[in-house]
Amino acid sequence: MNSQLTSAYPNRPIALVVPFPLGHPSDFAARRLAPRLAELLHQPVTVENWPGASGTTGAARMKDKPPDGYALMIHGVNGFAIAPHVMKVGYDPIRDFAPVMMLHSAPLLLVVNPALPLNTVQELIAHVKSNPGKVNGASFGTATNAHLALVLFNQITGLNIPHTEYVGGSQIAADLVAGKFQLMFDFPNVVVQHIRAGRLKALAVTSSRRSAALPNVPTFAEEGVQGMEITGWQGMFAPAGTPQDIIAKLNAALAKIQAKPEVRKEAEDVGFTAERGTPEEFATFIKAEHERWGKVIEQGNIHLD
Repeated sequence: MNSQLTSAYPNRPIALVVPFPLGHPSDFAARRLAPRLAELLHQPVTVENWPGASGTTGAARMKDKPPDGYALMIHGVNGFAIAPHVMKVGYDPIRDFAPVMMLHSAPLLLVVNPALPLNTVQELIAHVKSNPGKVNGASFGTATNAHLALVLFNQITGLNIPHTEYVGGSQIAADLVAGKFQLMFDFPNVVVQHIRAGRLKALAVTSSRRSAALPNVPTFAEEGVQGMEITGWQGMFAPAGTPQDIIAKLNAALAKIQAKPEVRKEAEDVGFTAERGTPEEFATFIKAEHERWGKVIEQGNIHLD
């Protein structure tokens, strides 16, 4: 693309692609961003949903779009750090996309049924070891953040807490409350009301700092378990080869949006943190996440049939 065309960017509408259905966190991010981005860039920004295969179908289509900044994608940890290790995805998460900015992140909470006679992570570890086969876990899908958090927890602690998959996950919190299994990892927005009502007990959060929503819940590091820093995240991507000055212009616009107090509150209201940062920082983070989860998946022998 010549410099004249690049400097004129954007001069026509932009498509913001979400490779998930309506209601997905990436869809929330896109619909929150689209009108604000349109205002800053002085061009219409429309959201297009391309769902399928846990977000990988849309990403595979996206990589073949012209690298001109007029097709952008909101995607997250599953498509870039997890799915490529457990299934054929039709794209290379590192080579085929240009990261623009991380947009949202959220930690996971380890929650248990209150009937378990324990209140800390160390007490949980001791209880599982002394009651083999009596503590079971579940998640909202195999090879999701929540499942891999349980796998990583097992690997770090030497436990063998089994996992049950709840496809879609709509019933999972209710079944944990009912005692059909004993623990799970999930995002705060899913379980916080159960915790506040006493129907579930939160033992630890997977962030490096305590959650503002649940300040009494310690981090795993505070509980003596190192290496459990985990976040679910979404960010913006362009096809590989998009000119750097277009990436920079998009990053600057997003930074202005993410800094707004009302935007940060919107994110907090659904359990996320509004993030900012450079394209280079995001690229480095993605590579680290891709490598980290690849090792966890390989060690755990996890695959999707």
